[in-house]
Amino acid sequence: MWSIPVGGPRWRARFGVRGLMAFVLLCACGAAGYLSLFEGHRRDWLAEQDAIAQIRRDGGHVRAATRSIGPNWLKRIGGPSRLKYFDRTTALFFVASDSRLANRHRAAFKYLTMIVQD
Repeated sequence: MWSIPVGGPRWRARFGVRGLMAFVLLCACGAAGYLSLFEGHRRDWLAEQDAIAQIRRDGGHVRAATRSIGPNWLKRIGGPSRLKYFDRTTALFFVASDSRLANRHRAAFKYLTMIVQD
């Protein structure tokens, strides 16, 4: 008769130092790639927010109209906390202030199509 050991056949993976180092390197590269997908969008969004804040500090009363940019798959994997990084200012509405305040910060608004003076 054949007998099978009580615990069943055991299989155990053995990893050496090289295997562990390769695994850590793979994880680090994956995390860096994931974060770098959002960095450019975050940087542009921060530049726009800083420009709007500076216009307000200079005495401008401004409202911004935005639209969402970027690929949908990237928005999905980014989650709700990173969705704001995909909003870009398309129009600035100045109320009772000078719209020329936006001229100094024009470079920060890559998608700006109109400036409206009220």
